[in-house]
Amino acid sequence: MILCDVQARLRNVLTYYMSEGNRLVLATGNVDEALVGYLTKYDCSSADLNPIGSISKNDLKRFVNFCKGIIPDSEKILDSIIEAIPSAELTGQEQKDEEDLGISYNELSLFGKVRRGQYGTWGPYGMFCKIWSDRSAKYVQEVFAHSSTLSFEIDPNLLASKVKRFFTLYARNRHKQTILTPALHTETYSPD
Repeated sequence: MILCDVQARLRNVLTYYMSEGNRLVLATGNVDEALVGYLTKYDCSSADLNPIGSISKNDLKRFVNFCKGIIPDSEKILDSIIEAIPSAELTGQEQKDEEDLGISYNELSLFGKVRRGQYGTWGPYGMFCKIWSDRSAKYVQEVFAHSSTLSFEIDPNLLASKVKRFFTLYARNRHKQTILTPALHTETYSPD
């Protein structure tokens, strides 16, 4: 783990070095990663500006998919971005973000929007109750129908453990959110 942190921080130092001091360095962290602290301080979370810092990975995928219809001859490269398995690429090619987190990005996106966003403002117990009471709603079904861990028959114990995992990571890594790069606030579910 320590070696990974060194590699991540060296990447940031090299990025600033290559900017030659007169170019903006853009960060690549999204809101899902920021909410649960799935980032290394002073790595991709640190830069001059983060254009995607307040947007969930699912919303980013929808935007990239939209861009395929606007940007000529972009379908192949944009499809490769959309279909890429999320990975921090610090511990090898077999590393996958969702396995490390124990929560899928679909679930993270939903939890972030239920924590503070279009579906209300809820803490752990309220979030569980909101999602459980809305379990037949389209917005919940879309998340859990594509999840590898949950299905249309949502298990309340599994849902409770996912919500608990989200808020445990959120609380444990809150200190990382205090140093996030300034982002364009386009959504209500940002970590700020």
